[in-house]
Amino acid sequence: MSYDPGQPQQPGYRQAEPFSPDFFSPPAQKPPYNIAMPRSRRILSRQKKISRRSPWIIITIICVLIIAAILIVRYLGTLAGPTVTVDNYYQAVLQKNYSLAYSYLASNATLTSQNQKIPIGPQQDYATSAHLLDSNIGSVISYKVATTGNNALLMISTTRSKNTHSIHYTVRFTMIQEDGTWKIQDMNGGF
Repeated sequence: MSYDPGQPQQPGYRQAEPFSPDFFSPPAQKPPYNIAMPRSRRILSRQKKISRRSPWIIITIICVLIIAAILIVRYLGTLAGPTVTVDNYYQAVLQKNYSLAYSYLASNATLTSQNQKIPIGPQQDYATSAHLLDSNIGSVISYKVATTGNNALLMISTTRSKNTHSIHYTVRFTMIQEDGTWKIQDMNGGF
């Protein structure tokens, strides 16, 4: 290959004398187009842009999730309805977990006995009454919830057993919605 100073050179190669020591050195590299701002400043600039937006994006996502969770809980509470509340109540009674059973009662729940409504009162009074029923009549061993076509009124066939004696009776629960969930307002005929 001969060197002709009049011929155009290929891009990226520099022209050198044929026998100079720089003749075989690699071509000079072109700087990147966005060299105006050093790389570290470009990264910091992007981080500042992201950091200004990201808290608002995160806050918006959290708010949307909270609102969705509230709506789902309210929807499921309404969908589940009073039958699920009564079922949960009796499951707690079967396990003799009277503090959990009490949580399914309305804030002003009553017990109707001989056509008189008696306030159930605080949790401790309810637990004491439940333990007395267990020791005198027997513990709840089974129940069956029957709907009446009215969400606010349910009939429960209950069986209590002590030793070898079983007692079967029917309880009528009046249900209300309290804070978006179904609660037991009145228990007519027993627990």
